[in-house]
Amino acid sequence: MKPNKALAANLKAYFGLNNLTTYATGKLDTVSEETVRSCLSGKVAPSINAVHELCSVVSVDSMIIQRKEYRAHQILHSVRVGRIADDLMELDIDQLKTIAEMVKGLMPKQMSEYVPADLDLEGCS
Repeated sequence: MKPNKALAANLKAYFGLNNLTTYATGKLDTVSEETVRSCLSGKVAPSINAVHELCSVVSVDSMIIQRKEYRAHQILHSVRVGRIADDLMELDIDQLKTIAEMVKGLMPKQMSEYVPADLDLEGCS
């Protein structure tokens, strides 16, 4: 899924969960209604700055919600996940392998089979 499509799907889910509207969000000083509409449509890839501004206004992590489509309740945790990802970037490869195994152990059985592919750290240094 392309980032603009994931962004649109995730924002729609988040807006629905939180009863946000394009009109009300677009009336805030930092983001225009046109920007909100553009991000929600998924038809055109908005600029990085536009995505960041909108996501800041509605309190979601702009990088996380462009990766893939999530369930609405998962999007609520996107800022926390983004901060954890920032911390993970500071770790060395052995520490990342340890974290990957910990995450795999925490995942439900049907999900854990997907984690190694997503967190393939072999050959990284």
